[in-house]
Amino acid sequence: PNNNYNGANINVQETWWYKVADEIGYEIAVNNSWSGSVVKGAQTYSVRAKNLHNTTTGAKPDVVVIFMGVNDYAAGTAVGAYDGTYAPPANPNSFSEAYGKIIQNIKDTYDGVEIYCCTFLPDRKRNSGSVNKQGIDEKAYNNAIRTIAENMGAKVIDLYNNSGITAENISQYTVDRLHPNKLGMDLVAKTIVDAIK
Repeated sequence: PNNNYNGANINVQETWWYKVADEIGYEIAVNNSWSGSVVKGAQTYSVRAKNLHNTTTGAKPDVVVIFMGVNDYAAGTAVGAYDGTYAPPANPNSFSEAYGKIIQNIKDTYDGVEIYCCTFLPDRKRNSGSVNKQGIDEKAYNNAIRTIAENMGAKVIDLYNNSGITAENISQYTVDRLHPNKLGMDLVAKTIVDAIK
């Protein structure tokens, strides 16, 4: 977020992805993320999922960490019933179909890649419990992530349940109840590192 939020002005060495790479001894090929990204968008599942290599060196990823879903939840995207036990459709119509398409495209593009799928942190709003404007509980999206990842041979990193960031303390670990501050980045990084190790 912009620097109007207290704690938002952090450097790259303080981000969770930099901390994970540094702790494990990885080199980041590409960080293919930006604000407002949704799973159910052709730009994500058809373009970005196939562009996770370093375009300068040509280095292809050995490990990919997917940390998406909260923006689909916030947008009220239909979860759908896709479970990863069969090929995802070419043109996804739901969050679950698009999530499966991301995993499939990564696997098809990068042979032998190890994929880690993160559940997202608790609801940033909390003014309506844990449901979005369509009345869909955040757990439905995270359950879809877990199920699809497991059925498609990816590993699950359950940030929702295991990071230590909860609906009750999310303000302490984020700058805006969504984007992690330094403390939140530390917890997210530690959870991901522990899972990968």
